[in-house]
Amino acid sequence: MSDDVQPRIQRGRKIQKEEEEIKEVKDSILNLVLDSSMEGDLKNLFKFPSFKDLNPAIVGDIIGQSALAEARWSVLHNEAIANFEKKEMDFEIWQAKRDLEIRNEVSENKEKITETKVKNLVTCDPTFRRMQQDIINAKQKMNNLKSVSIALISKGNKAMSVANLVKEEIKLIDKI
Repeated sequence: MSDDVQPRIQRGRKIQKEEEEIKEVKDSILNLVLDSSMEGDLKNLFKFPSFKDLNPAIVGDIIGQSALAEARWSVLHNEAIANFEKKEMDFEIWQAKRDLEIRNEVSENKEKITETKVKNLVTCDPTFRRMQQDIINAKQKMNNLKSVSIALISKGNKAMSVANLVKEEIKLIDKI
């Protein structure tokens, strides 16, 4: 083998490994529970052409699209964080109000009540469970969007690596 063939084989193996890593990330992200409108978007975001189809223009497009997608999904993640925090705050306010209502009802009847009983009555209220489930759902969506954002950053980094490899490959071909 000539001296320049071995480095090209190594670069090809590295690209193949990166393509496999991108596919793994894509598959794990698509398995996340996101609403159906996001699923189609995700399938398109994680498409990556095979090495034989790459050229500098395609790699440049991938890098540009990755940056836009990172920004979009980061904004969605930030909105999900705000939604989660609002639901937590609403829940805390509801708990305080419900606690006060229970204490007022008991004091009107001239009864005594323990802290534990007040806490149990608040917890047994059907609204408590519904609000807790809303918080869990909001947290799940927030974490899923964070995972997508991280995966898109990874895709962008891998696209940059591929761009560097394509650039090196072009230099080698130009020498021939």
